[in-house]
Amino acid sequence: MTDKMKNIIAGTGLIAGAYFISRFLGLIREMVISWRFGAQEITDVYNASFLIPDALNYMLAGGAFSIVLIPMLSKYIDDDVPPRIDKQGQEVFAAVFTPITIIIILFTIVSMFLATWFSALLFPQFTNNAPKFHQLVGLTRLILPAQVFFIVGGLINATLRARGDFRGNAWGPIIYNLGIILGGVALGGVIGVGGLSVGVLLGAILGPFFICYLLAGKTIDYKLSFDFKAADLREFIRLSLPLMIGVSLLTVDQFYLRFFGAKSGIPEGTITCLNYSRTVMLIPIALVGQAAGQVSLTYLSQLWRLGKTGEFSSTLSHTMRGVIFLSFVMTGGIFLLAQPVITLLYYRGAFTPENNIYTAELLRRMIFAVPAFAALQILVNGYYARKNTLRPMVVSSICTALSFLIYEICRRKMGGPGIAMASVFCFWLIFLIMLLDYIRTYGRKEELRIRAFIITTIKASAAVLAGVIIVSLLFRYPGLPLNPEKHIHAALIIGIMGSIYMVIVFALSLLMGGEEAKILKDLFSKVSRRVAKRK
Repeated sequence: MTDKMKNIIAGTGLIAGAYFISRFLGLIREMVISWRFGAQEITDVYNASFLIPDALNYMLAGGAFSIVLIPMLSKYIDDDVPPRIDKQGQEVFAAVFTPITIIIILFTIVSMFLATWFSALLFPQFTNNAPKFHQLVGLTRLILPAQVFFIVGGLINATLRARGDFRGNAWGPIIYNLGIILGGVALGGVIGVGGLSVGVLLGAILGPFFICYLLAGKTIDYKLSFDFKAADLREFIRLSLPLMIGVSLLTVDQFYLRFFGAKSGIPEGTITCLNYSRTVMLIPIALVGQAAGQVSLTYLSQLWRLGKTGEFSSTLSHTMRGVIFLSFVMTGGIFLLAQPVITLLYYRGAFTPENNIYTAELLRRMIFAVPAFAALQILVNGYYARKNTLRPMVVSSICTALSFLIYEICRRKMGGPGIAMASVFCFWLIFLIMLLDYIRTYGRKEELRIRAFIITTIKASAAVLAGVIIVSLLFRYPGLPLNPEKHIHAALIIGIMGSIYMVIVFALSLLMGGEEAKILKDLFSKVSRRVAKRK
């Protein structure tokens, strides 16, 4: 195993741990919402209020700015302990930081003024209900300024990630979720769902922005640069423009869920139930795909800069195959335990039995997007580390445009469950097309073959399918006194069925051997060493 792979595994462990805490808090956040408000018209309005702020973020490619900035800064890291960005790197940061900050502030102000018009355009069905529409506009305006802190904080965090410091990625989401939880608990009973929106803004300020500012400390000069013709800014724009013009399903998936979930003919509360299901779906994605994706980009960028193409290809391939395998394992487990999981997490307070069954139904469909969603976050790093943002965004934009039609067809045919299934179809579509494009473009030179990914998928699918079937048959006996809609029974079902499922899947995977067995052995070895150290 190469040093870079060890660094990726170590960094992934840190980020995975932090993401686990973040996603756990995300679940607490959704549990607070379901307990206080359930899944009804008012929660649909709250979820819909994110559409315009998210669209602003997508339009400015806010989440992708750091992807472009990290490779630009990585060549200006000195050898100090801890590493620092040298003087030339500070100039690069200043050339990017100043205009981007000005632009996002101006766009946010304009969006707040036009919030009524945009809301009517996106949600014409809400205009028939004046109180509902006015509340939508008010919540939208309250959430919009959060985008300033997300994007500016992301630029600061890029300097941390370029130096191999992932604490901003670890702490930012945790503090953000705590802000929403605090808003829901402290203010929910006073100003309703508006308390959640206040928490969103507070969490964005303290999490993605302020924590990264504190962690960066004196390593950034924050010198303003008004040279809008600077070569570094031109390069940043050249690399960012495809991300700003294009769209990716990785970012607009939730936009689609909210947009199509608000269409006429869809049952009230569907947007909220889709969001609850998506929150559960994001747990395995965060633990495996996002964690490895965040860390691998830094090291892949370094390998490419040093010209180590063989190690670059090997690192990308092994990381992606590991993510695919582990994602399939988690997908099968959540599919098997969907009803007790939803019961344990959400079934209380204003969350009705109908909400409970409907959300579990949506989750059983949506969860199959996880392997493609997670693997895609690794695959795109193969392009980004080369500073090639145009090609993946062209492919992604075409697939995302096609996805709009798929979502609409599925919505009309199957309603809410169809929207969940559309998410699955579209993520697998974009992943497979982009994988074929990457292999056709770079794979021959780097000896990257699709056969390896097919083998991993077949092995993982076989082990997971066997585990799901065996456990399902074991627990089909009608005399078992376990009701998945009761909390204590749900916890027992998750513990017992989940344990048996994991034993079966891991045993079969070890018997099949190959790269997948090696991943499990390395994982077991790492866990064993940590347990031994604690003793």
